[in-house]
Amino acid sequence: MLVGTWGHQDSESIHYITLGGDGSMRATMQWKDQFKQMFHQDVRSTGTWKVQDGTVLINITTSSD
Repeated sequence: MLVGTWGHQDSESIHYITLGGDGSMRATMQWKDQFKQMFHQDVRSTGTWKVQDGTVLINITTSSD
């Protein structure tokens, strides 16, 4: 039920996380403000995920931040 792409946004940024059926994970964070976009790159991360004792555990193995 967790496999898929999930998103959230606040006043400054947009976040997406994709949980793959093979245990892979991909996440992105994008700035909404054009000024911040000029000086801060989007953050992209990859890794793995699993459910353990009812808790989602994410291990980030690479990230642009």
